[in-house]
Amino acid sequence: MSFRWSLSFGIVCSMLLSYVTVTVGGETSDQLNDVSQAREGHRVSNKYDVAQTFTVGIAGTLSRVELAVSRMLDTTAGLRVDIRNTSSGAPLVADSSALGAVTVPATSVPMYYLSDTPVITSVDLTQLGIRVSAGDVLAIVLHSDGVGDFPDYQDYIWRTSNEGTSTYPFGGMFTRTPGASSWLNYSSGVIAYDCGFHTFVETPEPSTLVLLGVGAVGLFGYWWRRRG
Repeated sequence: MSFRWSLSFGIVCSMLLSYVTVTVGGETSDQLNDVSQAREGHRVSNKYDVAQTFTVGIAGTLSRVELAVSRMLDTTAGLRVDIRNTSSGAPLVADSSALGAVTVPATSVPMYYLSDTPVITSVDLTQLGIRVSAGDVLAIVLHSDGVGDFPDYQDYIWRTSNEGTSTYPFGGMFTRTPGASSWLNYSSGVIAYDCGFHTFVETPEPSTLVLLGVGAVGLFGYWWRRRG
C-alpha cells in the first residue's frame, strides 16, 4: 500500500509540475505600432542609430520585440538591439546605459523588399531578464556597423509610418550619428515618424501557483494519512 501511494503521489506531482511549465510565465502582447500601410523607412547603419520609445502597459519581464526591420542583399554586419531607459522622453545617450542588448546575425533578418507588407524580425529578450512596470518609458535602439553609403548599401531598413504621421501616441522615433551626444527627435511635427514594433511581456500567474501549491499539500496530506 505504501509503495502504491508513493508512486501515485509522484505521478500526480509530476503532472502538476508539467502543468506549471505550460501555464506560468505566459507571454502577453503589450505595445504595438502597425506600419503595414506605410512605405517609409529609415536606414540603420554605421551612419545612423535609430530608436523608438514606448510606454510599458503590463508589468512583468520584457520577453520579445517584433521589429519591422529588414536587411539589404549584401548586409553581413549584425544588428544590435538594445533596450534602455529614457530621460525627458528621449533615449539615454550612453550605450553603456542599456538595460540589455542582443546582436542579431544578418542571416536571421529577412531580406528587404519594397512591398506593402513589412517583413518582421522577432528578437528574443528573455535572457536579458529586463523587468518592467506599467508606465515605464523605454527605448528600443538599433545599431549596425553595416555600410550605409550609396551604392554599396550593406545595412538595415526599419519601416516607419509615413512622414508627418505619428501613429504611436506613447512614444516616438529618434536618430543620431553613432556615438553622438544627443538624439534628433522625430516624434512630432511635420517630420514625425514612428517605427514599426510590437513588444511582449512575460507575466507570472500567481493564482495558478497558489492553487497548485494547495493541491500538492492536500495530496501529500492524503498520502501521509493513508500510509499510516
